[in-house]
Amino acid sequence: ELVRRAAVLHLFHESCLLFDDLFDRSRKRRGRRTAHCIFGQVPTICAAVWAKDVGYSIYGDNPEVIDSLHRCTFDLIDAEAFQWVARKTKRPTKISDWERIAGGSTGALFRLAASLGGLRSHQHIIETIAICYHGIDDLHDLLNIEGLGGGGGDDLRDNIPTLASCFTAGNSKDDLQRAVPESVTYLRERLSLPLSAQQSVFKPFIEEMHSLLSIVPLQQVSA
Repeated sequence: ELVRRAAVLHLFHESCLLFDDLFDRSRKRRGRRTAHCIFGQVPTICAAVWAKDVGYSIYGDNPEVIDSLHRCTFDLIDAEAFQWVARKTKRPTKISDWERIAGGSTGALFRLAASLGGLRSHQHIIETIAICYHGIDDLHDLLNIEGLGGGGGDDLRDNIPTLASCFTAGNSKDDLQRAVPESVTYLRERLSLPLSAQQSVFKPFIEEMHSLLSIVPLQQVSA
């Protein structure tokens, strides 16, 4: 049952990545050509829908799992639509707007994982881990750090609100890189939450976030 739930989560995530690459017109993901560039848009959409619906077909008689899958889909759609609008707004980005995007996209999948794993009751920690993971990914992409497969320049090209854009009114890569120290401070403060004995299961995730954050240089990196 554990493997089955993990497989459903994995396929749901793969579906999101396929759609995300289509929405962003990405040519590469983690250094490899994206599916729609290899197979075309229609086969990729079909594969994405199939992967997402596997969970519904397996757990059609389990209301709790179906509810979690529905909630994940709704949150992802909200974040994607809100991000599309936020791309047109002036900088700096409101931190609350960025948190809505991060908590809706990355957060949706983390909440789904927690729900499928029986950890739904620890919402505050799950939200923190998801938002910080999203923020660190923003910085790794901006600085082309390989820790989370950073690079590609899609966020900058598409004017997507990132954590660094919350701390600068500029839009250039240099402007965003100068906002890295403030971004790191924000993330470190979010990660400094105390954990109870019941929450020790999340300690490895917090430690991983600190490790990924430690390789972000605080000085400006030349474009």
